[in-house]
Amino acid sequence: MGSEVAKNRFDSPSPPPPSKNVFIVDDDTRICRFLEEFLGSRGYDVATYCTGEAFLQDVTPHSRGCLVLDILLSGISGLELQERMNRLGIHIPVIILSARGSVSTTVRAMKNGAVACLEKPANLTEILTSVQEALLVEKERRYETTLRESIMQTYRQLSHREKEVCDLLVKGLNNREIAAQLNMGLRTIERDKQMVFRKTNVASVAELVKFYVKLDRKS
Repeated sequence: MGSEVAKNRFDSPSPPPPSKNVFIVDDDTRICRFLEEFLGSRGYDVATYCTGEAFLQDVTPHSRGCLVLDILLSGISGLELQERMNRLGIHIPVIILSARGSVSTTVRAMKNGAVACLEKPANLTEILTSVQEALLVEKERRYETTLRESIMQTYRQLSHREKEVCDLLVKGLNNREIAAQLNMGLRTIERDKQMVFRKTNVASVAELVKFYVKLDRKS
């Protein structure tokens, strides 16, 4: 029971609810207006843009939601907008709308991170389903990012030696082997191990391994 509580502690924070934000970028104002009314009537908060440049002025890496994006736009194309978003760290899921786009265009869009590609004129059921799925993807991405950041913050609170002990425990070394490798006393290592467990909210090496694999060591 205690170990289950510990496991749940380092899995916090709780997942956020899905966002209701839907961004639409299409240079056809009629399509923008129609989709805004349709999705708005389903409870979504919709913002429309006629150009990719206008969209980029409104969003940041912290923006939540999904993007319904036409491939052919005035100014930068939908594909170019995707690439700029990636460079800027704006990772909201993208649903591509294309008028009989080529296979190569679709492949490039998917490589850029699109979660769906719909051919115009897409039916409303397809659009609604794609939006729902994209927002669930965005929710999971946000949760994983928040979780990694939370775990990394916990790891940073360990002292230098505690990090060394943590790393060696995860590699499978026992207390005596760690003491020998670090040229420290056994009791010192045992105290460090207990401190690592306490700070990371785990109760066993197995749980410490689960904590460890979630670390984003590049942060």
